[in-house]
Formats: sequence, C-alpha cells, structure tokens
Amino acid sequence: METYNDFPDDSEARRWLDEAADAENATRNPPLPWVFFALQAALLALLFWVQLLPAEYVRGAALLCAAAIIAVGARWVFLRPGYGFVAPDLRRAFPYLCLIVLGAGIPAAVALGTGLAWLWVIAGAIAAVVTLGMGRQYRQAFLHA
Repeated sequence: METYNDFPDDSEARRWLDEAADAENATRNPPLPWVFFALQAALLALLFWVQLLPAEYVRGAALLCAAAIIAVGARWVFLRPGYGFVAPDLRRAFPYLCLIVLGAGIPAAVALGTGLAWLWVIAGAIAAVVTLGMGRQYRQAFLHA
C-alpha cells in the first residue's frame, strides 16, 4: 500500500488559512460606519419634521431632505472607496422597511388626513429610532464578520 504525503504540515496549513483570510478581508466590503446610520436617522426624522414648517416651505425642505438621504446613501454605500458592487439585501432589509412604513408611515398618513401636526414629530422619532436600531444590528452582525 502506497502512502502519499500530499497533506500540509500544521505550519503550512496555518499559512494557507491566513492567506485565505487575508484574501477574503481584502475583497469584503468594509462595514458601514456608525456615522452613516446617525446621519440617515437624522435626515429621515427631519424629512417628517419639515412637514411642520409653513406650507410654502414644506415641498422644498422635503425635497432637500430626500436628496440628502439619497446622497448620503449613495456616498457611503455605492460610491465609497473600497466598495465593490453592492446590491440591496431585500431579505434583510424587509423587517426594517416594514417597521419604517408601519411605524412612521401610519402616523404620517393620519397627520395628513386629520391635520394633527404633532403626529409628524412622532413619525420622525419612530423613523430615527428604527434606523438607529437597524444600524446597531447591522454593526453587531458585520463589524467583526
């Protein structure tokens, strides 16, 4: 019976594993910083809170907030140095989107329908808290991935 010595010794196996880990780290998109989630939370809250401005300023302020939300998202996710192609993970984003739509959308819809302006404050606060919570979960899951 012939034996082959094709198996690496412990030091060679460790070196190969280290090289594989280095290659993986070099190609993995770096995790988003906490400031991204803080900015998005603030901008989302502001998007709701600008509804409390006088009517002639609401549209412009809301468009400015929406543009800032898109710009921050594009800058930190799609245009960030070190990032490769990024596609939204809808399976993981679905709970967040549901919480935003239900938690902030319902008070906003009621505010629109009834004129109860204080509901815009609630909607903005909910949007910010949900975004910060999602950011915390993301950072816990991916910071040391």
